[in-house]
Amino acid sequence: MSKFIKVLFVAGLLMFCTFTTDFTAAFSAASDANPFMDVPMNHWSYDAINQLSASGIVIGYPDTLFRGNQPATRYEIAIVVARTLAQVDLDKVSKTDFDLLTKLVVEFKDELDALGVNVEGIDNRLSVIEERIGGLEISGRMNFRYDYSSESNSVYNTSNRSNMYFGDGYDGGASIYFKKYIDDKVTFNSELATRDDSNISELYWKQFYVEVMFPWDVTSKIGRFTYSWNDYYDYKPWFGYNEMNGVLLNKTGQNYSVSAYYSYETFNDENDLIKNVSSDLINYGMNFDFTPNEWLLVGAQYNVWKFMSVDNTGADDSIKVLGAHFIVTPWNNIQIGGEYWSQNNGKFFQVDNIDTPDAWKAFFMVPQDVLKYTSLYFEYSSYNRGFWLQNDPFASFGAPIMFAMDNKNNALAYDTDSMYVRLDQKWNDKFSTYGRYVKITNDREMHKFFDQSVSNYSVGVRYNYTPSIAFSLEYDSVDYEHINLNDDNLIRVQTSIKF
Repeated sequence: MSKFIKVLFVAGLLMFCTFTTDFTAAFSAASDANPFMDVPMNHWSYDAINQLSASGIVIGYPDTLFRGNQPATRYEIAIVVARTLAQVDLDKVSKTDFDLLTKLVVEFKDELDALGVNVEGIDNRLSVIEERIGGLEISGRMNFRYDYSSESNSVYNTSNRSNMYFGDGYDGGASIYFKKYIDDKVTFNSELATRDDSNISELYWKQFYVEVMFPWDVTSKIGRFTYSWNDYYDYKPWFGYNEMNGVLLNKTGQNYSVSAYYSYETFNDENDLIKNVSSDLINYGMNFDFTPNEWLLVGAQYNVWKFMSVDNTGADDSIKVLGAHFIVTPWNNIQIGGEYWSQNNGKFFQVDNIDTPDAWKAFFMVPQDVLKYTSLYFEYSSYNRGFWLQNDPFASFGAPIMFAMDNKNNALAYDTDSMYVRLDQKWNDKFSTYGRYVKITNDREMHKFFDQSVSNYSVGVRYNYTPSIAFSLEYDSVDYEHINLNDDNLIRVQTSIKF
């Protein structure tokens, strides 16, 4: 039997228990001072009582006596149980001690409630203890794909029309997550992942950071992490959702949140952010969201990408982005929202000396509960000439969509519009289907007959064999008009596992 029960016994609160295991893992070392005058130092229970006193679990009576021979009331036992729970080391408590502590809380719940003890808070702390038992948490995911394309020189990056790989994308590739609670304020997190379109031998640390809780509800991430402030429904948002080495701070209030980050890293053209250029990158920004009520969210953000030594003279160049957004949820979880973005681009990213382009997005989403048979998401965006995108937002199958358009370092060469529609159907716990459609067009003003366009549509079915494994079959088609790329089609068979 656990020494947790022993400690309560020697306090005179539980009877007929024996000593078998070491409890020093759950509490800090006791003081050498004698806490109670009526407990001799040579008494068999002295060490345990001393440890209880040093931990603040028992404080004795007002006359400084312990009175170990006096029967305890259920209320006294309940107080000791509550103090014990407050003192337990979350990282070192054993499963046996946890089970015994849970039984005590259940047994004395009425007394705890009568004493004004926050029983709900105790239940929450028990949940935290249960979650953290065992120290290191390991979880993972895997998306193993077989792709077959219609073209030998495929825009889907298949080799000889077919490929088997651990796919990346909006539903992830292959990753193993490690999580360790260092103490009640510090948590270590990491993700070991496959690279895009790679085999399993090419692993790298996609995320590797500590999460620290500071006073005043301020949290932080320090290390390498992936983070995005922007909502998106397909592959990636316009900006963000890229790994960064840096620091992220977040402050959350009752109806607002404020975040700020700073990162510095070295990269090269493999990042596909600046073609054929290697440069250090300083990236920082701030985001503010305000929810005055349950149906409205408004916010704003500011981001800066400062590229070191990207032009021919070796000088640095930068992109500054200021954005505002809102989401309204009028009824039945229907969402209506919009975004507006204004940029100030450095010379390396300018198209025909246009340095202050802007863009906007409008969308609405209707859940399946309202439409019964399907959900509906519709999005329309307009980008002025020279607007720079960090990500191709619709390239969920690997073929370029936005980046198929003429551009300079991902800054669009012409005024461009995009339309995106997605339908999702959940038929039961096993089967779900979806369909999506993307249409991108640009306006070349004096050359209307040569306007570029991209049409992309996909359909898919997913079968959840068990809660941890699913199989899916998908078809994607992309058509390019006045773009030097081949139209192509893709069939994808995928196995997805989460554990």
